[in-house]
Amino acid sequence: MTTPISSVGNLAAIVSIIRKQLVEDQSRQRTRRATNSSPPQALSRSIEQRVSSSLAAVTHDDPDRKHKGIKAFIEAVLLNELGDQLLNDPAFYQMADTITRQILASPALSDAVTTVVAHLTTDAGSPNHRV
Repeated sequence: MTTPISSVGNLAAIVSIIRKQLVEDQSRQRTRRATNSSPPQALSRSIEQRVSSSLAAVTHDDPDRKHKGIKAFIEAVLLNELGDQLLNDPAFYQMADTITRQILASPALSDAVTTVVAHLTTDAGSPNHRV
């Protein structure tokens, strides 16, 4: 039986989607800083809500918080792109784990995703926020 995940098949395409999302978010952040306007609403609120919800139970001193934050972001972006029907597919979580490990293996990409997760899970002036 073919599942929605097995039909995706190309991890590189998924990583490309995630990178594109990161570049777009960084571009919006630069534009916002340059124009000093209010925060953009272009990034899906559902992504922000999913990441915040996933990390709500994770303490700030949890040694795996960075890993959990990246994984929560990956899952949120994938669900946003591919649909909520994947929530009950175990292969979806295996795919998210694989992508998370690949991102953690790349310091630059890991730092970029961590920055996005921090942006999504903190209030704009919160000095106590850590991912």
